[in-house]
Amino acid sequence: KPISFSMVEDSMYRAPRRDRSGTRNTVETETRHFQIPGVVLSPKKRQARRSERRCCTLLGLFRFILLLLPLVYYKEIAGILSLAPQTVISSPSINHDYSSVRSAHDLNSEIVQPKCFKHIIDCPCKDPLVPIKDEFDDWDLTFQQNKEIALSPRAQNARVVFYGDSITEGWRGTQFGKERPRTEGASLVFDSLFSTETGAIFDGVALGLAGDKVRTVFDNSFNRPLQDLQSTVAAANGELPPSLTPSVFWVMIGTNDIGNTFCSPEMVVVGILRVVEEVLSRRPNSQVVLNGLLPRTFNQDGFVAKGGTFKPSIWNEIKTINRELKQYATYRERVSYFDTKVFFVDPVAHESELIIDKTLMGDYLHPTPEGYQLWGREISETLLQIIPDL
Repeated sequence: KPISFSMVEDSMYRAPRRDRSGTRNTVETETRHFQIPGVVLSPKKRQARRSERRCCTLLGLFRFILLLLPLVYYKEIAGILSLAPQTVISSPSINHDYSSVRSAHDLNSEIVQPKCFKHIIDCPCKDPLVPIKDEFDDWDLTFQQNKEIALSPRAQNARVVFYGDSITEGWRGTQFGKERPRTEGASLVFDSLFSTETGAIFDGVALGLAGDKVRTVFDNSFNRPLQDLQSTVAAANGELPPSLTPSVFWVMIGTNDIGNTFCSPEMVVVGILRVVEEVLSRRPNSQVVLNGLLPRTFNQDGFVAKGGTFKPSIWNEIKTINRELKQYATYRERVSYFDTKVFFVDPVAHESELIIDKTLMGDYLHPTPEGYQLWGREISETLLQIIPDL
């Protein structure tokens, strides 16, 4: 049946107002509206409707406060969440055996899965076998410094050459080619350990560049002369100079791959072995020492097994990589593995209680001069056992 409407007229009175002459006038207005039969609410229903609206308003306010709390107290909430180890999003397994690798041609990154930590949706990790030149400020400055060092008389007499990233560059007291407060004094430590002019047993040079990764090392072909697009090997035109023939190449690289681009341990291992195999093929009379990745953490209290505010713990990944590098070095001629625990407050503590000593690694990644001193002493003692005629 069609709905019938009725026109209803209402009258209302506005409050009396005075006109310009001062007379108070009362104005009556009329309004017309449609009234639908059967929709008139009883007083009880109208009261229930008002209560419902009031309840919805309170519920909405409560929801708004819940949404606002994380924005106001995000640091406190993040601190609470970081109390528990956050390694569950990682995938530290290695699915292939690399102990039988004998050349760069034995490496294949295409078969590696996963390429990033588990649950990383848009994996930023790139193929470690495809070289690339990083673009950032001061890259050219540091690259030129490395070239000059590689061609210096000290480098020609060096018995050990250190290759790596910012940790290696830090030996020179610089980052991106410039002195930083964090690295002040590190160069004096290096010279005391690896310069015959200061009484050391042998000379050494550090060719590192901050931000270096495993894929920013060599030129784009295995068959061309060994070339460097980044920091690891520096010389005229970017080639490894023939005069740079140390007894030992000390290689430590890969922490930026897991800490910055969250590459899976296997991808990092493939890249590191690529570097080692190229060095071995170009310098048949030299040895390579693989320095295991140093401990690092994003946790504000230095716990390696606990994550930071916005990043997970990568300690399991570091251990997985180091275990594979040690396995590889065991079966590879002219390759040795080195690891250190000097940066821990208590090296024999339980895994969950391992803490990096802030006095030895101020930002829980880069050694302080004191950290370089302790680490360097262990390196020097190891080199005395490796380098002949010392």
